[in-house]
Amino acid sequence: MVTSTADQRRSRRYGVQFPCVVSPKEGRKKSPKPSIEVKTKDVSKGGLYFVASVDWKVGTAVECVIELPLEVFGGQRRAIRCRGKIARLVPEAEGRIGVGVIIDTFRFIELEKSELGIRAQEKTSQP
Repeated sequence: MVTSTADQRRSRRYGVQFPCVVSPKEGRKKSPKPSIEVKTKDVSKGGLYFVASVDWKVGTAVECVIELPLEVFGGQRRAIRCRGKIARLVPEAEGRIGVGVIIDTFRFIELEKSELGIRAQEKTSQP
């Protein structure tokens, strides 16, 4: 089901395009649906938005790993790992879907290397 809602954001959003891996979850385990590689269209403290060709549903739990630019952390590879759920789906051009995710939790992590099958070490920095 594709839904569209009025702008209900509670946090300022930033129109930034960061590489991101999004993995659907079922409870505490990974979903049989594959992870996808996207670029964010906007990010805020409370959520993110990206466009993809997916058949996910509103309410689907997801984990997102957003790779941050090297210059932000002095050349060290860092990312934000966040968990949340799909809050809205918006039809986009060419049969693609805009996906709005509400972030429930997030933490900064260190990446072993830059790749979009991102392997993260659990050296975490708390916000």
